[in-house]
Amino acid sequence: DDKKRFEEWLNTIPVHKVSFLKNPSLGNVLNAHADELFETAASYFQKKYGEEITKEDAKNIIETVFKCLTKIDEGRAVRNRMTLTEINSIVNKKNINEQKVGRLLTIFREEGNTFINPYLSINSQTIDLKSDSILDITHESLIRNWTRLREWTNEENEHLGTYQDFSKQMQLWLKNNKSKEYLLSIGPLSFFDLWYNSIQLNKYW
Repeated sequence: DDKKRFEEWLNTIPVHKVSFLKNPSLGNVLNAHADELFETAASYFQKKYGEEITKEDAKNIIETVFKCLTKIDEGRAVRNRMTLTEINSIVNKKNINEQKVGRLLTIFREEGNTFINPYLSINSQTIDLKSDSILDITHESLIRNWTRLREWTNEENEHLGTYQDFSKQMQLWLKNNKSKEYLLSIGPLSFFDLWYNSIQLNKYW
């Protein structure tokens, strides 16, 4: 009977929501909720603020924000607080400013979706974040249960390890007066070159 009622209910909700409930259980409710917000953030932003943003830009910004707000500490993914200004500098898109980044995150701050602090209550007087607003993931359970965020965090940690290795090799070359003997062989050079161009580093990152 429960299965029948569940299937009838599935037919009443939007198609994009059905994909979040392929394996319904209490364990994946948080994951499904976060995925839904991620997928609908662009349309929510356009409807609420009347501003244009592509779905691709919205997803890239949200991914960057959550990568900023997590880090690996002694092998464990934990929260990492940052200001809106710091995050926007790492986002580093010409057509995106602090206000737009902050407003795009509103969907993750509203009641019922309080994944990012400072979150909004019904009585909140100001919706927009300030430049010095400190953003933080509300609870580490989001890091543990949101599959997409775990993947982002691990990817960011791998980028950090590659950067540290790259920096170490470069410093070794500089300390030895840029000697040809310390130049990278074609294999490592090609790897670092491909990585450097794909991640598009900036000084704030």
